[in-house]
Amino acid sequence: LQLGPFVDAERPHVQGVAEMSRTVVEEFSALLTRIDQLATALHHTQFVLVPSLRDAHQPFVYPQPCYSVSDRCHIESHIAEAEQGETRANNITMTSNPAVISVNGVRIGISTTDIVRHMAAVELNSRTAGQDSDRISRLLQHVVEQESFYPLYPAHAEVPLHTSKYLQCMFHQHVPHVLVLHSQLAHFAKVGLILQIDSLTNFFQNVHGVLCVNAGRVVNGASSGVVAELHIHGHDSCQIPEQTRVNHIYL
Repeated sequence: LQLGPFVDAERPHVQGVAEMSRTVVEEFSALLTRIDQLATALHHTQFVLVPSLRDAHQPFVYPQPCYSVSDRCHIESHIAEAEQGETRANNITMTSNPAVISVNGVRIGISTTDIVRHMAAVELNSRTAGQDSDRISRLLQHVVEQESFYPLYPAHAEVPLHTSKYLQCMFHQHVPHVLVLHSQLAHFAKVGLILQIDSLTNFFQNVHGVLCVNAGRVVNGASSGVVAELHIHGHDSCQIPEQTRVNHIYL
């Protein structure tokens, strides 16, 4: 998974602070050409590209359409195809933001909008005795229980939420086994529990867990960052968190 932004709108040369030798679309096209060359060399590896609201060349709206390059983009984009470089590798997939993909039967939900940080900024919580003090896990529980990539309204000022398309942010009764939620907070791997009421006891019971991962940033300013590596063993969809090892690797 390669998560945007690829051409960060907050970089100095994009904001006009520094000189820029080419347009943001040309810069993205050049990056895409390099990714295409890598994908061609690693033809047994599948590449999935997910846009970000900080992509300078992408529509600034959430839910966000995928990068408009070749016929692998199934969602209309506002960037003209004439301005795009053509990709040749068949192992590159463009998705929207958010999106749910399936890898060998494992559903992976992806969103590059920082919902964890946005909820952390507005959450009020009074911890009682015996309650879990892990704040990140508690925030992730909102995402899992409400079955939404963005269970926050009004949305954070950074998010131009398209309310008429909000249903595209929902899981639609197909809760992912793994949630990849990009955040500027420290990288993490947590388990959010899906709860249902037992009809006999009227108490909540755990059905299964959802593995929630923040991979971190590959580039942190002028320094290299961190990536996440997931190893999923077994095929029991109800036991994905127990069957998965997550390694955060510093570059």
